[in-house]
Amino acid sequence: MGVIAAEQVRQAAVQVALAARLGGQGASSKAQMGTEWMSASEVATWLGYSERTIHRYTHDGTWRKGEHWVQHKCRPRYRRSALESWMVTETQEAASPVGLAYGPDVPVGRRHRSA
Repeated sequence: MGVIAAEQVRQAAVQVALAARLGGQGASSKAQMGTEWMSASEVATWLGYSERTIHRYTHDGTWRKGEHWVQHKCRPRYRRSALESWMVTETQEAASPVGLAYGPDVPVGRRHRSA
């Protein structure tokens, strides 16, 4: 019985820590309540990025349509659970020196002479 109670206390502590990390400060009440779909401004506040960065991730393919976001009434809506999983994979891939636009088969750019 003591092991189960200790596990429940540990799970509660983990949930509080995750809510504090992912909740963000100054986020709207909708984002704090944990709604699944968010607007670009809510995502920017939640992640601490600018709205321009959110739109760039939407258009450059970092976040895929249908997986991370959908078009709703001419405006993108972002899925919170998909962005949370993206944050985990992004931190794991941050150590990789090769990005989406570069690979081992892409030659390094030439240096230009400075005059």
